[in-house]
Amino acid sequence: MSPLQRTLLLALVLAAAALRGVGLDQDLRRGAPTPDEWTNFVGPVLRMWEARSPDPAVNGGYPGLFNWLTFLPMGLGARLGGEAGACLAGRVVVAAFSVLNVLLVFLLVRPDFGAGAALLGTALLAFSRSEVSEAHFLTPDVLVVTAFLLMLLAARRGLGRHADAAGRGRTLARGLLPGLCAGLAIAVKYSGVLLLPALAAEYAAQRRLKRLLPAAAAVAAGFALAAPFALLWRSGQSRGLAELLAYYFGPLLSGRLFFTMARQARDVWGWMSTNLGGAALLLAAASALARPRRPLAAPAAALLASLAVLALTGLVYPRHVLLASTAATLLAAAGWSAVIGLARVGPSPAAQAVLAALVLVVPAGRALAVARGYARETDLDRAAAFIEGQAEPARVATSLGRLRLSGAREVRAALSLWDLPPAALAEFDYILAPRDVTTRLAGLRVERSFAPPADPGAALDVLRPAAPLPAPWPAPSRAEGNAPGAEQAWDGAAATAWSAPEGAGWMEAEWPQARAVRLIEVQVPDGDGAWPQRLALFARRAGQPWTPLPVVALRPGRSRLQQAPHGQVYAVTQPLEIDGLRVERKPGPPWALAEVRVR
Repeated sequence: MSPLQRTLLLALVLAAAALRGVGLDQDLRRGAPTPDEWTNFVGPVLRMWEARSPDPAVNGGYPGLFNWLTFLPMGLGARLGGEAGACLAGRVVVAAFSVLNVLLVFLLVRPDFGAGAALLGTALLAFSRSEVSEAHFLTPDVLVVTAFLLMLLAARRGLGRHADAAGRGRTLARGLLPGLCAGLAIAVKYSGVLLLPALAAEYAAQRRLKRLLPAAAAVAAGFALAAPFALLWRSGQSRGLAELLAYYFGPLLSGRLFFTMARQARDVWGWMSTNLGGAALLLAAASALARPRRPLAAPAAALLASLAVLALTGLVYPRHVLLASTAATLLAAAGWSAVIGLARVGPSPAAQAVLAALVLVVPAGRALAVARGYARETDLDRAAAFIEGQAEPARVATSLGRLRLSGAREVRAALSLWDLPPAALAEFDYILAPRDVTTRLAGLRVERSFAPPADPGAALDVLRPAAPLPAPWPAPSRAEGNAPGAEQAWDGAAATAWSAPEGAGWMEAEWPQARAVRLIEVQVPDGDGAWPQRLALFARRAGQPWTPLPVVALRPGRSRLQQAPHGQVYAVTQPLEIDGLRVERKPGPPWALAEVRVR
C-alpha cells in the first residue's frame, strides 16, 4: 500500500467521522430524543440504571444487546445531561460504529480486489446518505452492518490450511467466529438473521460447507449469551415481536402483495440510488465480470435477502436499507476492479481518479447536504433563543412535546393546543407551535415567526395572549386532606409542601365565594419520589356533590416528569364557577404537593 493510498484512506475515515459527528445534538439542544429513541432505547436504558437491573427492558421486540452496549455511555450521559445527554451518548456510539464500518470495507475488499477498489468502496460507504443520516439517531441497524463486515472478515481469515494441531485449533476458532458475529447481529436486532444467507453463501463459495454446522452452533450460542432475556421472553418480548411482525408484514398478510411489492421496489430503489448513486449501482451490476468470484457470493446473498424481505414489508425507512447498501458497496468495489481490468492497457492513475470522482460526486453531494442540515441552527433553536431573550420568568405552552428553555421559564406541553379554551391559553406568556397549529388558535397574536426560506408554511410561531393575565385565586378559607398540613400546599411558598402517605389520598380546598376556574397548576417539591401520578380533579359549588372536573393535562417541562400519565397543569375545557376543589390520588407510593394554584 503506497503512502498516497494510506493518506487517502485516512482522509476518507476522517471525512466519514466529520459527516457523522456534525450536529449529533441538533434536535437535543432545545428538544428531546425522538419518540422512537425514547421508547426503544433511552427510556429502557435509564430504567436499567434506576432499577440496577441487567434486564434490558426492551420495547417493540428488540433482543436487548444494543441496550447493553449503550448502557454505560448512556448512563454517564444521563448523569451529565439528563435524557438529552443519554441520547447524545448513545448516538456517539452509533456514529463510532458507522465510522468503523468505513474502515472495515477497506480491509474486506483490498485482499481480493486491490487497494484502488477498496478505496472506492470505502468512499462509497463514507458518503452513503443513509449511513450519514442514521448515524445521527439511536438505531441498531448500523451495528448489524458492523457485524456483517466482521463476519466476512472472520470467515475469510480462515482460508489458510494448517497441518498441526495448533493450526487446526485456529481454523476451528475462525470457523466459529463468523457464526458468533452473526449471532451477535441477531442479538442487536432481529433483522440480523439476514446475515445467515450471506454466511451460508460464503462457506459455499469456499467449498467448506462442513463449517455450517459449527457456525450454526456459534450463532445460537452468540445470541443466547448476548440476549438471554430475549430467550426468557421478558419485558413483553413475545408480544412486542408479534406486533412488530404484524406492523411490517401486515400488507402481505392482508393479501395486498402485488401493490406492496411494487411500492416497496420503488422506495428501495430510491434509497439505494440516493445512497450510492446510479454509477455505483451500475458498477455493482458489473461485479458479475469480476475475478475472483468467490468474494462476491456473500454480499450478493445479503443484498438479495435484504431486497426480498424489504419487498414484502409494508414500509421502508432509510435504516432498513443499510445492509443492502453496504452489500451493494462491496459489489461496486468489485465491479470497479472488473471495469478497470477490462482495458488491455489500464487507465492511468489520473484517469482512474477522474472516473472515481465521477462515481462519487452524486453520493458525496447528498451526504454533504445532509451534514450541512445537521450543522445548521434550527428554527426551534432560534425560537427558543427569542423567548429566552425576553423577560423572566415566563410561562410557555407548546405542542412540540418537549421544549428545553433556560432560566426561570416553565414549559407546558399539550399534544393538541386547539383542544384548550382560549381562556386557558391566555394564562401563558408565550405559545410556541407550528403554523398549522397556530392558525387554529384564537385570542392570540403572533410575536415572531421562524421558518426555513424554502418552506414558509413550515414556520414555528411564537404567540402571545391578546389580553393580560388574571391574578391567581387567593388562598382557600379551608384546606384539609388525608394527612395534616394541607394548608402548606396553598401558602404561596414552594419551599413548604404537604406530604401524603402511601396509598390512596385526597386533599380539599374551599373558598367563600364562587369563581370561574380556567387553570389548575400542581407543583411538586424538587427531587425524586414526590410526583403524584394518577391524579383526579373534582369540583363543586354551594355544597353540591363533588363532580369530575373536565380538564386537559399539559405535561411539565421537567423532562423526568414528562413521562407521568398526568401533567402538572390542568386546563379546564368547559367554563365553570366553583367554590370547592378536590384532588384525589389513586393508590401508590408516598407523594407531595408543594403548591396548588387556581386561576
